[in-house]
Amino acid sequence: MKLTETLFIGQTAYLQGMNVFDIGTNRAHINLGLMGSQISNLATQINSISKETKQLVIPGYVLELLEENDDELLDSLKLLVKTNNIKLLSVPYYNSSLSLMSKEELSTQLNLQEKITQRIFNKKSDGFFCAEGILPPSVETVLNKNYSKVFYPKDSAITLKSPTYKLIQTDVMSLGEEKVGSLSMADSKMEGHLINELRNIYPHIVNMGDVDTLTSWRFMTQPSMILRAGVSNFSGDAYEHYMQMMNTLNDIAHKIRNVELAKKGLFQEKPIISPSPSLLLAN
Repeated sequence: MKLTETLFIGQTAYLQGMNVFDIGTNRAHINLGLMGSQISNLATQINSISKETKQLVIPGYVLELLEENDDELLDSLKLLVKTNNIKLLSVPYYNSSLSLMSKEELSTQLNLQEKITQRIFNKKSDGFFCAEGILPPSVETVLNKNYSKVFYPKDSAITLKSPTYKLIQTDVMSLGEEKVGSLSMADSKMEGHLINELRNIYPHIVNMGDVDTLTSWRFMTQPSMILRAGVSNFSGDAYEHYMQMMNTLNDIAHKIRNVELAKKGLFQEKPIISPSPSLLLAN
């Protein structure tokens, strides 16, 4: 039996690039300018989408980039969806990894995704797309509440305790993303360290209440962002990317510490560079 074809349209996220001397200088973490300038590269690919494509997945941040940088391309995409009656599937707004999100974070990102989907395409999502092919038990209750169908790539296997939704395999084609996959593909200590740091620093970011810092975390928890620290796939570039991720995490930790100290009438001028920013905050 032939599976329904699903097209995933992404846009690789990039760090602004941060060395140890940039920590504490209030530099932006994510290079949205570069991402915006590259979004038009999708035009040729989108215009040649197969008529076999029946389902479309576009994370909210990609739709936002299209709105801000290429109205014509967005209009052609809207026309394509309407003309071919393509169904839309939901994903976390920032395409953050399911394994790194709390239930509250996942609910927030799904809500943001549904709002932008409704506003741009004037239609609701027809189900949820599990891009990583893995559904952690922690997300099951959130999906049960929001969707009746969950789609996943045909080469992955999903096991759950008590889903109330229907699990459906699909053929997947990807555009615009440099590296897609599950964090289960991580095979280096650098990737593992980033996963632990991102997971453990999240509660501190939430407690600080800074929207920009939370947005940085959301982009940094994309599987593609973490997997770029994998030596087997990115060789010499992996270490440089890992160090930029760690410098960014140290910058976030410095900001969090300064906010906490400011509440006590204190200020820390010199950033502390730690191999584990989340442990530094915990202590």
